[in-house]
Amino acid sequence: LEAERERLARMPKPCVDCDGSGKCPDCQGQGFVQVLVLAPVVGEPLMQSSAMSGTQNHGRAPQGCFACYGRGDNALNGPFVKGTGCCAACKGVGKITPVF
Repeated sequence: LEAERERLARMPKPCVDCDGSGKCPDCQGQGFVQVLVLAPVVGEPLMQSSAMSGTQNHGRAPQGCFACYGRGDNALNGPFVKGTGCCAACKGVGKITPVF
Protein backbone atom coordinates (compact mmCIF):
# COMPACT_ATOMS: atom_id res chain seq x y z
CA LEU A 1 0.00 0.00 0.00
CA GLU A 2 2.82 2.42 0.89
CA ALA A 3 4.75 1.47 -2.26
CA GLU A 4 1.69 2.18 -4.38
CA ARG A 5 1.31 5.65 -2.81
CA GLU A 6 4.98 6.39 -3.47
CA ARG A 7 4.66 5.22 -7.08
CA LEU A 8 1.62 7.46 -7.62
CA ALA A 9 3.41 10.42 -6.01
CA ARG A 10 6.31 10.05 -8.48
CA MET A 11 4.09 9.93 -11.57
CA PRO A 12 3.94 13.06 -13.75
CA LYS A 13 1.00 15.36 -13.05
CA PRO A 14 -0.87 17.47 -15.65
CA CYS A 15 0.57 20.98 -15.95
CA VAL A 16 -1.67 23.47 -14.17
CA ASP A 17 -0.52 26.41 -16.35
CA CYS A 18 -1.60 24.92 -19.69
CA ASP A 19 -4.13 22.35 -18.36
CA GLY A 20 -2.06 19.55 -19.89
CA SER A 21 -2.23 20.83 -23.49
CA GLY A 22 1.45 21.84 -23.74
CA LYS A 23 0.44 25.10 -25.43
CA CYS A 24 1.38 28.52 -24.09
CA PRO A 25 -1.59 29.82 -22.07
CA ASP A 26 -0.99 33.45 -23.12
CA CYS A 27 -1.00 32.97 -26.92
CA GLN A 28 -2.80 29.57 -27.15
CA GLY A 29 0.21 28.08 -28.93
CA GLN A 30 0.45 30.65 -31.73
CA GLY A 31 3.71 32.26 -30.54
CA PHE A 32 2.31 35.79 -30.85
CA VAL A 33 -0.48 38.00 -29.58
CA GLN A 34 -2.28 40.82 -31.38
CA VAL A 35 -1.56 44.35 -30.13
CA LEU A 36 -3.06 47.67 -31.10
CA VAL A 37 -0.51 50.30 -32.13
CA LEU A 38 -2.05 53.75 -31.99
CA ALA A 39 -1.24 56.55 -34.45
CA PRO A 40 0.82 59.37 -32.90
CA VAL A 41 -1.55 62.09 -34.12
CA VAL A 42 -5.32 61.99 -34.54
CA GLY A 43 -7.21 64.14 -37.02
CA GLU A 44 -4.41 64.82 -39.52
CA PRO A 45 -4.14 63.16 -42.92
CA LEU A 46 -2.47 59.76 -42.71
CA MET A 47 0.57 60.63 -44.85
CA GLN A 48 1.37 63.80 -42.90
CA SER A 49 1.20 62.13 -39.46
CA SER A 50 3.26 59.18 -40.71
CA ALA A 51 5.95 61.51 -42.02
CA MET A 52 6.11 63.28 -38.65
CA SER A 53 6.53 60.08 -36.67
CA GLY A 54 8.95 58.43 -39.10
CA THR A 55 6.92 55.25 -39.20
CA GLN A 56 3.72 53.97 -40.73
CA ASN A 57 3.19 51.23 -38.14
CA HIS A 58 -0.24 51.67 -36.62
CA GLY A 59 -3.32 49.53 -36.26
CA ARG A 60 -3.37 45.84 -35.27
CA ALA A 61 -0.04 44.08 -35.37
CA PRO A 62 1.42 40.80 -34.09
CA GLN A 63 3.75 40.96 -31.10
CA GLY A 64 5.96 38.05 -30.05
CA CYS A 65 4.56 36.31 -26.96
CA PHE A 66 6.81 37.11 -24.00
CA ALA A 67 5.54 34.08 -22.04
CA CYS A 68 6.97 31.64 -24.61
CA TYR A 69 10.17 33.59 -25.40
CA GLY A 70 8.98 35.77 -28.28
CA ARG A 71 9.57 39.51 -28.45
CA GLY A 72 9.06 42.67 -30.45
CA ASP A 73 6.36 43.96 -32.75
CA ASN A 74 8.30 45.78 -35.54
CA ALA A 75 6.86 49.08 -34.31
CA LEU A 76 7.93 50.17 -30.83
CA ASN A 77 9.46 47.11 -29.18
CA GLY A 78 12.08 46.06 -31.71
CA PRO A 79 12.00 43.39 -34.39
CA PHE A 80 9.22 40.79 -34.28
CA VAL A 81 10.40 37.37 -33.07
CA LYS A 82 7.71 34.69 -32.82
CA GLY A 83 7.62 32.69 -29.58
CA THR A 84 7.77 28.91 -29.38
CA GLY A 85 4.06 28.51 -28.61
CA CYS A 86 4.97 25.94 -25.93
CA CYS A 87 4.09 26.24 -22.27
CA ALA A 88 7.14 27.55 -20.40
CA ALA A 89 6.26 25.64 -17.19
CA CYS A 90 6.20 22.14 -18.74
CA LYS A 91 8.25 22.96 -21.88
CA GLY A 92 5.38 21.85 -24.11
CA VAL A 93 5.06 18.34 -22.65
CA GLY A 94 1.81 18.96 -20.78
CA LYS A 95 2.99 17.17 -17.64
CA ILE A 96 5.17 18.12 -14.67
CA THR A 97 7.39 15.46 -13.12
CA PRO A 98 7.67 15.88 -9.34
CA VAL A 99 11.17 16.47 -7.96
CA PHE A 100 12.12 14.53 -4.82
